[in-house]
Amino acid sequence: MAELASDVAMGEPIDLEPREPFDTRVGDVGPNCLLVIFGFLSGRECGVASCVSGSWRLLLRDEYLWSALCRRDFGLDQRVLPDGSGSSSWRATYAQWSSGYAAYGILAPRAQRIWSLIRYWTARHLPDVAQSLRPGASEADLAAAEAALGFPLPPALRVQYRFCDGQHLQMDSALDSAAHAPLHASMLHGLLGGYVYYDHVVSTRLLPLHRLVRWTKQLQAHAFPPTEGVAPMVLMAASFSFNKIFVVDAESAAVKVCLQDKRCTLDAVPQIVGQVDGVMRWLEEFASRLLAMRYRIIAENGAGVPATLSLSLFDTAQPGAAEAITHGVRVTAMPLFVPEHSRRGTAEAPALQRYFFAYSIRFSLLSVADQKAAGIKKPIKFAQLKSRHWVIRNSTGEVLDYVSGEGVVGQFPLLKAGGGDFSYSSCTNQTEPEGYMEGTFKFSHGSTAHPTGADFDVKCPRFGLIKPPFIF
Repeated sequence: MAELASDVAMGEPIDLEPREPFDTRVGDVGPNCLLVIFGFLSGRECGVASCVSGSWRLLLRDEYLWSALCRRDFGLDQRVLPDGSGSSSWRATYAQWSSGYAAYGILAPRAQRIWSLIRYWTARHLPDVAQSLRPGASEADLAAAEAALGFPLPPALRVQYRFCDGQHLQMDSALDSAAHAPLHASMLHGLLGGYVYYDHVVSTRLLPLHRLVRWTKQLQAHAFPPTEGVAPMVLMAASFSFNKIFVVDAESAAVKVCLQDKRCTLDAVPQIVGQVDGVMRWLEEFASRLLAMRYRIIAENGAGVPATLSLSLFDTAQPGAAEAITHGVRVTAMPLFVPEHSRRGTAEAPALQRYFFAYSIRFSLLSVADQKAAGIKKPIKFAQLKSRHWVIRNSTGEVLDYVSGEGVVGQFPLLKAGGGDFSYSSCTNQTEPEGYMEGTFKFSHGSTAHPTGADFDVKCPRFGLIKPPFIF
């Protein structure tokens, strides 16, 4: 190297002719080296390479090679086929995924896992919802939907419909044939859950492709007209009255929820710069919450809808939820952001901005044994609620409002030690995305008609009114 540097420095000519001929044949490359090389090829290229010779054909059946290709191209760490069943080999697994889902890459197994979990969970806990989930749509179905819309759907949304083409619900079918169909229990079978307070009823269903096309066009006509340079919005999910609507950005695949005016939106999933999988992450989060049993299954009814089992979005594990026990009475508070009643302010009228929240309060009276275990010397066998007192504050602790009244939503529940619980839902609003509530409930020892002791106060712990990062 010193002589070469000297030659260059002195401007002497350099002899670039090879000293000895290089003669290495492909056959001289060992099988381990070949497997490393094959690992850089696509699955199709590996298939072509297997036609070169019998030895390559045998080598390209190596399971380790195909397991590595499955991980690289589809993110698979188990031999699972698109239909959720197991596979006999990694090579067969790769063939199945590449034959129908190659265009989606690692998005396809992620979607398959989402829908396997959702179908499994709903079959066990909400059979009516499970039965409403349609089979996956074909590529031809998706192409027809895109042609009708006039723009392509993002891959992260497309692949969801390959595994589940929305829901088929009787109420939708009834509305197809009549503008005002009788209310049906399937109104509360929305996969994405809901809530009821006063006369406000929400249960969000996942729209099948043909309804997605129909209602996206309606949305464009009234709220999101096609605008040059602005990505179209796709209406993916909605309650039956369309008071709650989720849309997907056709370019970024971000999920957004419409506010009260249906023209403004909020992100329903945190956006990550450079990623176009928002709808995937949104559904992954929802499926994980189902498996963690964060949502309750309740016999819901409201506004004349027949009672039926449905998914309640009041979540005890969410930020802001709280629980306390006072004199043996357990109070659980579960707040919930309500986007469809929220609105943005304007430069001219910033005070119009409102963040709307519902909250569910659940009461129960510990059993006599549990009260004794908690150190209560004289356990309470019955207690009846008489009145409530709330203090509502903003994020800095400033008092925004005091609310006092008799009973709760016109009721005076009587609790029995070890008996069932009583729940009610109500609502409030504020100008900021974060605040909190706390308060007390006055109870009669025994009942209001036949008291067996002095009245006592039960604490409702502070619970947050916080706009969450994920909105369902």
